[in-house]
Amino acid sequence: MHQNYWKRTDPDSALYLTGPAATQRLDQDVASCTHAVDDMNKLDAMRETMPPDTAGSSGKMGVLTYYDSPTRVGEEKVSQTDFHDFEGCMRAEGWERQDYVRPQTVQTANNNYQDLQSVRQTGLTVGEKQGADAEALAARQAAVVAPGGHFTIGVEGYRDRYREPDPGVDTNTDYSGITAGYLSRDTQHYFWNVEGRVAYGKSDYSSPSGTLDGVPDYEGELRGTGGRDYPWGDTWISPYAGLGLRIFRDNGNGFFTNLGAFAYDRRIEQLYLPIGATWRALLFGRLTMANTLEVDPLLIGDVDSRLQNDGGPNVANTQGPLSGYGVRGEMMFGLPVEASTFEFGPFFRYWNVSDSTLNIQSCNGSTCLGFEEPYNTRLQVGLKARLSF
Repeated sequence: MHQNYWKRTDPDSALYLTGPAATQRLDQDVASCTHAVDDMNKLDAMRETMPPDTAGSSGKMGVLTYYDSPTRVGEEKVSQTDFHDFEGCMRAEGWERQDYVRPQTVQTANNNYQDLQSVRQTGLTVGEKQGADAEALAARQAAVVAPGGHFTIGVEGYRDRYREPDPGVDTNTDYSGITAGYLSRDTQHYFWNVEGRVAYGKSDYSSPSGTLDGVPDYEGELRGTGGRDYPWGDTWISPYAGLGLRIFRDNGNGFFTNLGAFAYDRRIEQLYLPIGATWRALLFGRLTMANTLEVDPLLIGDVDSRLQNDGGPNVANTQGPLSGYGVRGEMMFGLPVEASTFEFGPFFRYWNVSDSTLNIQSCNGSTCLGFEEPYNTRLQVGLKARLSF
């Protein structure tokens, strides 16, 4: 309302001068008239210092007066220029104002203006630019799960807390590790992945037997998984399954708690079934995000407690099928770097394992000496970074 839209005064001109071309012409004429009126204002200031021409070369009364236009000669109104203000200049260029227009015309005018600005900046209209952007975005989204193979190498750091509620064992370990893997994906979006990691840390141990700090620990995994990518709106969901092996080494031989209890070496191997899914999305047209959630049913485990370090027996306990489970997840953000992708983000890994089978070592009458790996939990929380190439 009352926005004073411009329109062509000549109907023929209004028929062919439409769209972005009309907006371009209007911009040019507005700029030209603005410049012209500014010049007129400057000339007006000069004219005040000039005497009127009362004796021209023709001998007639001079025609130079203070006002350039309009003026009158008798009953006739004359002007020595095509215009004397901005409105007159615009009319001289073929434009006039219109107070009210239909809503459809307002929308068309706005679209024409946006198209012109887009053409000036990108060489494409808004529709063409949106189409090109959509194609480019679709290409970047498809590149998130592009066919082919690539290697990954990275580092991770995390805090590990292991607990045996009965008899009250609690250890805390800060680990630093390296990771590596290879992922291959075909044109049908089937993929397979092989990955491994190894980490080192020193644990702080606490139990009824006392406290002990600085025990060297090693942990590692080797995994193989496979699955398929499925489009989900503008994102991808990638379910997978496979097989994983976890290895743990606790080197307590030669250490003693503050109460004099000896420590010993422990060796753990656990085979599990990773079942999970990764949700991938493109953020801000460039940054990638991959969120993974996984459940790891325990297939079988073996715990070797080397009590011979202090003259006792070596004890092997078996963790049976589905006697435990794991849950893990990560949120990785990726940034393309030339032909590679740098990813980083937080992760967690959790294990919950029931009592192992009982290993009977010896019996004396009705009394038997047996060992078991008690119910335990393990929580790992940390950060990781990796480079895919």
